[in-house]
Amino acid sequence: MRIKKLKLYSNQINKLIHFYESVLGFEITKKKSTYFEVKIGYTILAFEESNQACYYHFAFNIPSFQSLNALKWLQKRVEILPDETGKLICEFVNWNAEAIYFYDPADNVLEFIARKNLNIVANEKFSSKSVINISEMAMPVNDVKAHFDFLNNEFEDFSIEKYSGDYKRFCASGDEEGLFIIVDTKVKKWYPTNKPSLAFPFEIWFESNNKNYHLIEKETFTFEVL
Repeated sequence: MRIKKLKLYSNQINKLIHFYESVLGFEITKKKSTYFEVKIGYTILAFEESNQACYYHFAFNIPSFQSLNALKWLQKRVEILPDETGKLICEFVNWNAEAIYFYDPADNVLEFIARKNLNIVANEKFSSKSVINISEMAMPVNDVKAHFDFLNNEFEDFSIEKYSGDYKRFCASGDEEGLFIIVDTKVKKWYPTNKPSLAFPFEIWFESNNKNYHLIEKETFTFEVL
């Protein structure tokens, strides 16, 4: 699954423009007073102005063996969020991956994740151009299994596999190139922070099996084939 575009909402548009363009060094491809788009690998990340202080959790794939280089690069730009043991690079043995967490100015919990199973080798010095795509979008819901079933049953020609999880606290759905992290908002906080996993509106455009889909989360999820 390839996440092609992710649209989020924030009341900190100007701070976010500065952060993604000047701090992290990504290319702003569209900019208005209430909206902007930034190119991150092959994914477009968009923010639209909101009166509400929204925050989200999403992740970016980086080359499979560059987590230490990515950490050194990030430490010059942001404060790293340690795990419960104080480590700055979080190791996920079951996923064969390493991740680094940090905030943007709107308190979104961002993650750089190096997935060793993808075996993406990069010899260049780590930079913003090393980031491959947005690979995870977290979806706080009241019933993880019901939402997983919704995604699978909405269209006859679309299905999504469980990658990890127990359908109770969370379920990572999709593959290592693109995952929906479906979490129970009543029991799951945004790792490695104590921030509650609250649900805020978003839109996501993605490709699966050579077909394009659009998922909208406002008060309820809607799903369409493009």
